[in-house]
Amino acid sequence: MNDIKDNHCEQLRSLEVIVVNENKARLDRQAVVKLHDQKRDIVSYDTTSQESDLTFCDVDYGDYDVEVSAVGYLAEHKEAQVTGAIMNVKLEVMLRKDPTAVDLSDDAIPAAARKEARRAVYALKSGKYKDAQKRLDKIHEFTASSAQLNFLFGYLFLQLSDLETSETYLSHAAALDPGKVQTLTFLGRVQLQRQHYDDAQKTLEGAVSVGPAYWMAHDFLADAYLRQKKYEKALEQAQRAIDEGKSGAKVAQLVLGQALANLGRDQEGVQALKTFVQSDPGNPAIPQVEALIGKIEARDSSGAAGAEETHTDLALVASPPSLPASAWGPPAVDDVKPSVAANVSCPYQQVVDGSGERVKQLVDNITRFAAIEDLVHEQLDQTGSPITKETRKFDYVASISETRPGFLATEEFRNLRYGIADLPDHIVTMGFMSLALIFHPDMRDDFQMSCEGLGDWRGKLPGSCTFGSARTTATALPNTRSAVQIIR
Repeated sequence: MNDIKDNHCEQLRSLEVIVVNENKARLDRQAVVKLHDQKRDIVSYDTTSQESDLTFCDVDYGDYDVEVSAVGYLAEHKEAQVTGAIMNVKLEVMLRKDPTAVDLSDDAIPAAARKEARRAVYALKSGKYKDAQKRLDKIHEFTASSAQLNFLFGYLFLQLSDLETSETYLSHAAALDPGKVQTLTFLGRVQLQRQHYDDAQKTLEGAVSVGPAYWMAHDFLADAYLRQKKYEKALEQAQRAIDEGKSGAKVAQLVLGQALANLGRDQEGVQALKTFVQSDPGNPAIPQVEALIGKIEARDSSGAAGAEETHTDLALVASPPSLPASAWGPPAVDDVKPSVAANVSCPYQQVVDGSGERVKQLVDNITRFAAIEDLVHEQLDQTGSPITKETRKFDYVASISETRPGFLATEEFRNLRYGIADLPDHIVTMGFMSLALIFHPDMRDDFQMSCEGLGDWRGKLPGSCTFGSARTTATALPNTRSAVQIIR
């Protein structure tokens, strides 16, 4: 595996986090640890090793808030305190299973592929979907008829939001092993998301038949009935999900509330929806739920109960899938160009001269300025999800001076307590303040500029003396020098 970490610290103070499950065994997947230094208000993220531990080296003394999360488990918070000159603090954090988690395993994979399957499952559990796909592809070459392998592929593509491919693999898995309730439930879920409601109903009816105690199958079947306006059946299945899943099935309150409201039982429906809001206040579906509650209460007060259907896509909003690997990145700079006013010629010379004068005034009038700089540094995986994250705050001072004609010098200072080697990934940003200086009369000849047209600012056209609103692009010419010097 590629996730072996060196947890040895040579520094005087360290904080070691060990992540275990409810049986006190080390976690079988990678966890993300968020460390908040309360004294300095610095947040750091890192991931655990294969041994499910992580050591933060050279920690300052003080109080820390530790948050640990992992795929398939509920996040957990703990407090830690580091005191004294020489100290190694060990903190054991126990994670509890998420009742909605998927049971991923390699047990049913043929023995010849078990080692690679174990690595693929570890990658899936850790949210490393590209690595998981690479390993599953290797297994598929010689054991394509495995029901569990097809299920793992179906789960993978569900996380990548490729619903069509996910349904294909899950359908194969269900055909190879029709008695697996989890496979049927996830196939029904994908069919729901693809709005194939008849297919979803049939699949999920099969799921509750082979696994009557699996509450998620009842929950998704309730949603299928709701979308087909079979409100009595939706109510029955939602209540069954709650009875089987207990407190873990709180999402079923969403369908229960909508089914009750559509049957004219508005007060009961509102109570079910409010129960969901109270039990999971951080859920991203909360604004939609609250809007639906307001709609039901408004029609109930007007005496129009049951007069209109009450349904919105809430059940699936409660657990949105991940973004596909190609969807997270920003577009290239020129992929989408801002619109410019039609039939308006671009006053190129006026724009360049005007912007040059403004930059020249900036250099003449400002010798030094200060600000508070907030730094957020993230490392992203292939899907754009943060792997690590750190925040820092600096007192920032910069100055601009023209030491001799045609030569601008900029200086930047931060109150760095640490050297560059101690900053995230050994990166420090410098020179951003000098970007505008390319429009300075002494600098602009080193760049090729073009004017694209008259733009707008917040929906309004600029005034006659506002030159900066015309879009101008600049490209450095070959064999020219930049006369801006950055001094550190």
